[in-house]
Amino acid sequence: MEDDLMKRFGGQQMEALLNRLQVDESMPIENRLVDRIVESSQTRVEGANFDVRKHLLEYDDVLNLQREKIYLQRERIFTKKDLNADVSEMLKIEIEQRVSKAIKDGDESWKLLGWLSQTQPSLILAEEVYPTYAIQLILDHIAEQHPDLSAEQAPKVLLQIAKDVLNTEKEYLLETTETLIDQSETRYQDQLAERLESLDMLIDGFAMAEEGEGTRSTPEIRDYVNGLLRAPIKLSGSQWEKLKSEDPDEVKEEIQIQLEQYLKDLEIKRLVGGAERILQISLELELADFAGQNWDGIAETLLGAVSKLYDQREKLYLGDPVEGRIIKSIRAVLNDIPNGKLSQKDLFNLLGAMQQGRRAAFHKKSHQRVWVQTNRLKYIYFAATLLDAKPTENLQTDVLTHLQKAQDAIQRTWGMSERQRLSEVNLSEFETDIQDNLQEALGETNFNEFANQTIEEVPSEIQDQIVSVLGRSALTRIYRELLLRVVSELWVDYLTQAEALRIKIGLEAYAQRDPLVQYKTQAFEMFSDLMHEMRMSIVTRMFTFRPRKQPPTSA
Repeated sequence: MEDDLMKRFGGQQMEALLNRLQVDESMPIENRLVDRIVESSQTRVEGANFDVRKHLLEYDDVLNLQREKIYLQRERIFTKKDLNADVSEMLKIEIEQRVSKAIKDGDESWKLLGWLSQTQPSLILAEEVYPTYAIQLILDHIAEQHPDLSAEQAPKVLLQIAKDVLNTEKEYLLETTETLIDQSETRYQDQLAERLESLDMLIDGFAMAEEGEGTRSTPEIRDYVNGLLRAPIKLSGSQWEKLKSEDPDEVKEEIQIQLEQYLKDLEIKRLVGGAERILQISLELELADFAGQNWDGIAETLLGAVSKLYDQREKLYLGDPVEGRIIKSIRAVLNDIPNGKLSQKDLFNLLGAMQQGRRAAFHKKSHQRVWVQTNRLKYIYFAATLLDAKPTENLQTDVLTHLQKAQDAIQRTWGMSERQRLSEVNLSEFETDIQDNLQEALGETNFNEFANQTIEEVPSEIQDQIVSVLGRSALTRIYRELLLRVVSELWVDYLTQAEALRIKIGLEAYAQRDPLVQYKTQAFEMFSDLMHEMRMSIVTRMFTFRPRKQPPTSA
């Protein structure tokens, strides 16, 4: 009866039958009924094993279909001549989803701008600069308000921009701090209600304790109370003794006071720490600053500290029209700019100088004073107010156009870099893929005409076309390497998840669900998530990814 086969199929029924018949355990079992049960059990075991093998094959079929799609995608990446359109389509889809979510959420514009700034940071290219979308909004705002801004007018205008930036950042962080306070108060009330309920149960337990239970020592009672309430309650010896008396309610009020203060102090520490992490600076607040305050008082103290911090920053950065730190940075840049109308590149450099500062710090190991770079201004919140003022129906197009122009700028830069790399060789000696692209762009006749000339020797209009093709070819190489890396990394991770799903899915049978149906459903969802994650990873790295360096080509 201890056989694995009998345990799994019909063993309990057989054991019950033999017990009723009072059959000795040592007696050999020879009975048609027993034979039929054993035969039925063997059939069911074989059927179960067949189902397992069948499901494994069906699971493999699902994974093989997904593997086929991935391999076809990899083959396309390897063989397609120009991947610019494919990556641009991924960018378009991702932007449509991100912008739609930002519009739907309403007050989350700064999150969209933050993601855009990480995806496409300001590009300092060989012959041009291309700002983030957030900085471009500010540059457009300045151009709209002051279309002919000169170097002489710039300090006043830029100081006002800096003041607006500080004020919007202050407003946002005050709102964020208020949200943190509300969350902390709610968490405090929930925790207090839970602990007070435990306290009531504790007091009732002591009051109803049977004779003999009062022999617990004071340390035992203290550990028991502190463990149950999850708080360090401190009472005098006589108070601990009263808990063992018939009327422990006298001590309850003192425990409740300590419990409330402990939980409040805990939440205040978390609250101040959370605010300091957001501000990235210490508010220099201690628990003593909140002593005896209710939650309204706590809010007033914390919000006052945040507001004071920004008042100090405004005074430090903007207060003195001559010695203020930002005006000094502005004038340092203007000294290198000739008088006259400022270009967008000039304004970009000025905004960068206004933002970057430094402060003294001490090296952790050497304890010597060092200068640490800091951000004086966070433009993203001010840019969010400018974004909110734009018509939402044009927002997707506006963002996408900005990023496509960034792609064009990168392409031009790569084109010029490739031109320099290939400047000493004839067109016919270029890499095969570049020659194919040139033949397609110039036409076979034109290409053959200039095939034995260097770039510098062909007419200027042909040079421009060649540089454009070189840029697109370079971007295709970059995108090919990026696509292959992302697909390979995420596909390996996905295979691990799929194997874990296969192991887990067997439990679905216990919930009266078809394991195969559940596997197909969850595998489809996982594969859809994989495709989305691949697209997102490619888009977030396409503007910053750098390929392996190409060796120089010489004649």
